[in-house]
Amino acid sequence: AIPSVPILLVTIIFRYESPHFLVGRGELGRAADVLLKMSTFNRQPLDGLSITSRERLIQILHQAYITAKEEIKMPVVSLFQRRYIRTTILASIAFICQTAGYWGVTLFLPAQLEKLNVNGYFNTFAVFLAEFPGILLVAIIIEWPEIGRLNTLRLFSAMTICFMALFGIVQTPVATTVFSMLLYFSMVPIFGILYTYVSEVYPTRARSVALAYMNFMVSLPGLITPFISGYLVDVDIVWLYPVVWAGVYAVQLCTALLLRHETREAELLE
Repeated sequence: AIPSVPILLVTIIFRYESPHFLVGRGELGRAADVLLKMSTFNRQPLDGLSITSRERLIQILHQAYITAKEEIKMPVVSLFQRRYIRTTILASIAFICQTAGYWGVTLFLPAQLEKLNVNGYFNTFAVFLAEFPGILLVAIIIEWPEIGRLNTLRLFSAMTICFMALFGIVQTPVATTVFSMLLYFSMVPIFGILYTYVSEVYPTRARSVALAYMNFMVSLPGLITPFISGYLVDVDIVWLYPVVWAGVYAVQLCTALLLRHETREAELLE
């Protein structure tokens, strides 16, 4: 419950709702107030508009509200139209592999480390600390034009496979600690890469539906992953536990190689 406290404080401090959401609900006055406060806080005029009058801004938002009412949100089946079906299927597989691989390793990681004569709980804490440099690195290179979203995904999937395999094969205490930290360095940021890609590859009318669908895909591995992971950690073959999940990430890498539409410098679809 303790992590919920700062989240509550953030929601109290940053209590303004999205103007897009407010316009969609017809709350034009609240939307105008938020936009004017954003303009004041950023010390920038509203994009392309020299508006200081709240009433004039509400008039413009009213036109946007009418346009929004005329637009029809795309249903989930639209994700499987000919234009998007390849991306939807491949992204779904990538999300399923990510969740299965991450929780497959994490659920019984202390028990696996104890089998290797390593302090399980101390090293579990250490590997979680190793996540942060990986997240920071992804936040930097994902914006590089030479790399972009898909190559970042492919790079970190490949790194995860390598570190996962080394974690299972090289079984000295020091090597186990090092490779487990490198594993989480590369594995955890993939969640952010996938969500960034999905939020950009679909048009605006389908974006929220696409993200909701992918969240559903994320929940599916939780039905079976604990049972598979528990079985693998009980098997006498020590290397089997990480190598199986490395295979899951190999499937993810294959799907990443099949994805074609790079969104780094592409216009967002409307």
